[in-house]
Amino acid sequence: MEKFEEIISNIDSPDFRMDIEAAFSIGNFVGALLLNSDENIRDLGRRVVIRVLANWHKVNNDCKDIWIDLMLRSGFYPYIQKEGLIDNLPFFSAIEQESYSSDNQNLYYHKKQKQLYELIVEEKKNLLVSAPTSFGKSFLIEEIVASKKYKNILIIQPTLALLAETRRNLQKYDDYYNIVVRTTQKAKEEGANLFLLTAERVLEYEGLPNIDFFVLDEFYKISNAFSDERRDVLNVAVFKILNTFNPQFYFIGPYIEQVSQEFLEKYNASFLNIKYSLVDVDTYLIEADSSLKQVGCSVYHKVITALRRLDGEGQTIFYCSSPDMTFRVAKIIYDYIHDKTEPISLPLAEWVKRNISQNWEFVNFINWGIGVHNAALPKHITSSIISYFNKRKLKFLVCTSTIIEGVNTSAKNIVIINPKKSKKSLTIFDYKNIRGRAGRFMQHYVGNLYSFKEEPKENIEAVDIPFVDQSEPFSTDIMLQLPDEMIKNKTSEDYLFIQSLPIFNRLVYKKNGLPVRAQHMLYLKLKEELQQARYKQFAYWNNVLYPTKNELKYVLDRCWDFFGMNGLDHAIYNSGHLVDCIALYRGWNTFHRLQLQLQWKSSEAKAIVNAFNVINHWFQYKVPKWLSVFNEIQKLIAQELGMEEANYVAFASALEQDFLLEQPSLLLEYGIPASAIDKIQHMFPSDLREDSIMNWLKTNSQQVLSNDALLDYEKEKLNELISD
Repeated sequence: MEKFEEIISNIDSPDFRMDIEAAFSIGNFVGALLLNSDENIRDLGRRVVIRVLANWHKVNNDCKDIWIDLMLRSGFYPYIQKEGLIDNLPFFSAIEQESYSSDNQNLYYHKKQKQLYELIVEEKKNLLVSAPTSFGKSFLIEEIVASKKYKNILIIQPTLALLAETRRNLQKYDDYYNIVVRTTQKAKEEGANLFLLTAERVLEYEGLPNIDFFVLDEFYKISNAFSDERRDVLNVAVFKILNTFNPQFYFIGPYIEQVSQEFLEKYNASFLNIKYSLVDVDTYLIEADSSLKQVGCSVYHKVITALRRLDGEGQTIFYCSSPDMTFRVAKIIYDYIHDKTEPISLPLAEWVKRNISQNWEFVNFINWGIGVHNAALPKHITSSIISYFNKRKLKFLVCTSTIIEGVNTSAKNIVIINPKKSKKSLTIFDYKNIRGRAGRFMQHYVGNLYSFKEEPKENIEAVDIPFVDQSEPFSTDIMLQLPDEMIKNKTSEDYLFIQSLPIFNRLVYKKNGLPVRAQHMLYLKLKEELQQARYKQFAYWNNVLYPTKNELKYVLDRCWDFFGMNGLDHAIYNSGHLVDCIALYRGWNTFHRLQLQLQWKSSEAKAIVNAFNVINHWFQYKVPKWLSVFNEIQKLIAQELGMEEANYVAFASALEQDFLLEQPSLLLEYGIPASAIDKIQHMFPSDLREDSIMNWLKTNSQQVLSNDALLDYEKEKLNELISD
């Protein structure tokens, strides 16, 4: 290890030159490492090769053949292409290189990608794969789709942002696959379908065809070892797919050491823990300069210290613990650079001025090359920020854990400002995941991680699969989904509770996907009130798009009582407040009215973020889900009592779709802002089917983009979609 560190230090030295003597000395050392049976030792050899590639300009031309050979032995075939070395390969090496070329893209596999592709597509193996962030997992998913060897493919990813990015990458295959991104789209009975869905949408989708290939991204989120509020829903969705269709599957995630042996045996799967990486990372533990002005502001000290250390070197991602912190850090960066650099012009800035606020500091940030990315911001803004950053139009990206879980991007430099995720300390898993964003495959051979605190020391826990292992605590909601023969403990209180439920209740609760005990309490409450006629007096409406405030309040009061105990985290403090906000979000100038409602005890900037939070979390997710569950439970009760059913589906759908027309509202899923859809929705034929919208948009693109009402940013987003 000491010699390895010495070699790395020498190669990185500004004065180093790779002459013949150095090439043979270091090359022999690397060759011996690459022949070792220990994967960790071989990894050291590959890291030296990566360092040489990062310093390729220091390598004497007479020595380059030695390192080309070591690149081939390392399996770095994409880098042979990147450096334009294919024409320099000897005959048999050129044949070897071509054996790693993609049949579908003008790219080359690296060694481990090729092995995985053959295991999946040729040997039809079920795989759970742990691989570093820079491994190129997205490339491999695209290869599987492009092979066209599967009729119906389902890809589950944890966030809509990540799904939107995957959709953009795979949109080019829409001539073969019917691409389904939301539950109202129909699968094609004849032909192939590609489903890009969250776990929640998998459970809501009616009429899934036979899935023959199933991809689960970030599969660690299924485990009890990782705290995730959507874990139960993910378990239920995965169980449903595996046990309904028995598909071939490919589960992927980073930095996992072990997985459930019982799951591997039950589903005839293999776990591969791959350490192979084509990017190396230097980690620096730095100390904030506390002598700076603003004594006592540790965040200020950290940001300025990092900026001075970086001294303009490469793009940088600043990791922060919370959305509020991202804006604080962005403001510090802006104040530091705004008189040292010239502003840039991005179309998003004008859109924000027109639709959000001219005074919002976010405009200044992006005009000076600083992007903010967090879960509070609308999808189209976050996708644009990532696009601008990937195209190097932004130099800084200030983000939360969305950079771990929500998008595929990376940078030369990562700075960890707060070693926390929300209010909890970063785990070693989180830390490695963030570090994996330092350096970008095919762009940076070596990345840099700067941290103000040492790496966490605890071990990465094994990934259990709760619906198989059923270790405590075992969720009632997962247990409800399992057939009786799979339940291990049939004396538990949860099992006895489930068995006590009427069979029709169980069927409804399974479908709804909210906590089963809360659903049953709501059922008992509504049944009592239906029998007393109170429910029909206050809350009965049937497919009404605009219920009265009192009608809506009755329903959401009940939902809040049983499902809504954690509302404070998302700017809503009770059901009455929620109803007031919904009432303001209908009609003209809706965002500004909502913002003013939330601004009475906070700044404009905070109110803007709170308004985004309310729209994203409540209007487009939680309230439609509550109304859907409420709808199914009241239907069950009405059937039991022989009463007329109500129907809340139209309002739930309208709220989720920003009160846009149903067909063009599909464009929300594709990252088109509602403001743009509102301006063009009158152009869509009224009888246009959802599966024809993209073709219609491409056919009529000139007419659509010539709409004078569209801002440049809106045209930019539409043009990106049309040209995908």
